[in-house]
Amino acid sequence: MRIPIELNGHVAEWTFAGTDLLSEWISGAPWLARDDCRFVRVGSEESLALLVGWLRKAVPAADQSRSTVSTEVIEIRSIGDLESYLVRWTGTDPGLGPSRKRAELATALASYPLVLVCAVAPSPSCVLEPGPIIDFVESLAKGEPPIGLTVVVAGTPEALPVIPRIADLLSGSPASMPRRDLLGDRAPAWRAYVHARLAWESAGEPANALEMDRTFNVTNEADDQLEFELNRWAEAKFRQRTAEVPGVEDWCFRKVESKTSRSEDEAAVRSAVAWRPGDGFAVGPVPWLSRALLLDGRFARARELLRSSLVCAPLARLILDVCFDLEAHLRGKVNNGGDVTSFSDEACSMYRRFQDIPERSPARFYPEGCPARPVDRLSFESLGKIASLVSGHGLSMDHIMGLVGLRNAVAHGHYVSWNSVMALRRAYREVL
Repeated sequence: MRIPIELNGHVAEWTFAGTDLLSEWISGAPWLARDDCRFVRVGSEESLALLVGWLRKAVPAADQSRSTVSTEVIEIRSIGDLESYLVRWTGTDPGLGPSRKRAELATALASYPLVLVCAVAPSPSCVLEPGPIIDFVESLAKGEPPIGLTVVVAGTPEALPVIPRIADLLSGSPASMPRRDLLGDRAPAWRAYVHARLAWESAGEPANALEMDRTFNVTNEADDQLEFELNRWAEAKFRQRTAEVPGVEDWCFRKVESKTSRSEDEAAVRSAVAWRPGDGFAVGPVPWLSRALLLDGRFARARELLRSSLVCAPLARLILDVCFDLEAHLRGKVNNGGDVTSFSDEACSMYRRFQDIPERSPARFYPEGCPARPVDRLSFESLGKIASLVSGHGLSMDHIMGLVGLRNAVAHGHYVSWNSVMALRRAYREVL
């Protein structure tokens, strides 16, 4: 399931954990053959609007004009609200007895298939148990022909407990960032960079990212302004959330000391102060919380945990991916027989270990018979040494060392900024 989201003028398709089955289910056009229902947890009205927008496109695409299916949205507090809406929508006599009423509903829905999005009312006291909804929909389908009712119930984590048939739109991320987004024209690259930063800093919550996009005042390539706005937003969000969710700071301290239980971590995720970045399973503080705690200055014990969560991982991975390709390109320029007259002591030591202690060297990563096994010390030289060997091939040492510095900084977990992107663009332009 991919939903297009625009931030800073750049549109990217976002994916959300657990929505693949929802997408597959809709693609199967369940309204054509049977009744069915699914449940989706959303974090905000913006997430609900994104879900509805996706359904309004996905349902006709799956139906392929085989029926007159329509997609409608209602707000419900109980199963009674769902039944009342269906009575009005089908024109069924509300005065009929329960059995006759449901028979009339089933007959009408068999002729006029419906995808109905039921948004659970955002109320602290409104917790919707899924069992009655499942039973109600199934009770309509006991006769023939099968009804065309497809129900999607959407609500916050507080309103919908964790159950089977559930998908999450609580936290997502751009599906991927093509290299051309950062390496192409400079103005679009800035827009793509800001999109990635907002997606990360918001912990993948569309409502947060869209609010940032609406309220931030950042001009083109003004990374310092972006940082200021991120700080301001994080501090305001922190004040709001700590008032609503006590014990946030204590959870961070306990997390860095590996003292939090699984149930505590899950409670932090449900409270939107923790998340699982990307498709990972590790729970950590959301970036805006880490930023606010670092700005506070009183959380030295958790500093490395907080710092690491501010590194925009999708950008870091893309930068490293390009750096590795550029390094492979540089290594390919070395003439093993003619360019190398001496080797560094470190390369000599690593090569001896490769030969003598394979279980404690990179040798263990080479399958038997692999033709790419190193045959001399060159394969263990650093990128800096490789740079010195190829600097006479139309490449300046300064250009190559810029690549070395960027790769090492990102690989060691340093911050990824617009300057990082500009360094990548220079290296790409100069090395290739």
